[in-house]
Amino acid sequence: MSDSESTKESARPVTIDEESLIGLTENNTISDSIVVDKKRRQAIIPLSHQPKPIDAAKGSDFESNTGNNENELNFDSFILTNFNPYSGSENVVDWLVNTDKKLNFHKISRDLRYLAIPLLIEGDAKIKYFRNRNNIRSFDDFFEFLLTTYDVPEHNTRHFQSNPSSYSPNQNNFPHNSILHKTISFEDQQKTTANDFDLTDHLPPRP
Repeated sequence: MSDSESTKESARPVTIDEESLIGLTENNTISDSIVVDKKRRQAIIPLSHQPKPIDAAKGSDFESNTGNNENELNFDSFILTNFNPYSGSENVVDWLVNTDKKLNFHKISRDLRYLAIPLLIEGDAKIKYFRNRNNIRSFDDFFEFLLTTYDVPEHNTRHFQSNPSSYSPNQNNFPHNSILHKTISFEDQQKTTANDFDLTDHLPPRP
């Protein structure tokens, strides 16, 4: 083949086989028909059975809830690690003072302090707290609840010991009764002496 013939063949327009063209068009129509069929099927399916798209707001709410749960777990572990729970057997005043200092040191807000109450108590104190929980609406109420429940003033105890109520009236009046008894005895003795003197005076004269 000469160079002129090769240039003529390259200059000829490329022809596409009719069969391949028909195949391409058929494939395109099939894909188009599939898309149309899907849309028709979705239109025919009731709304209750159609897949629900994920709402972006709900997705963000779920993520925020997950974050809140993690924060709550972190807060619980922080309280349990850094604070000693009160059981009711310790000195309540000392415990409240130390706990209040730690809360102020870590700059824990009043709302978080109130949420931390169930983690700050155990045993008998926790049982009594749950019995009175409806009346405790702040950390200050919780503070007052522990003081009124577990704090026994020392002066009341000393007053009770110095003035016990087990004394009987006879014991209380014992000094007065002894003085009265002595007075009566002394007067009786004088009377008996006078009577003896009078008896000797009325004796008949000796012969």
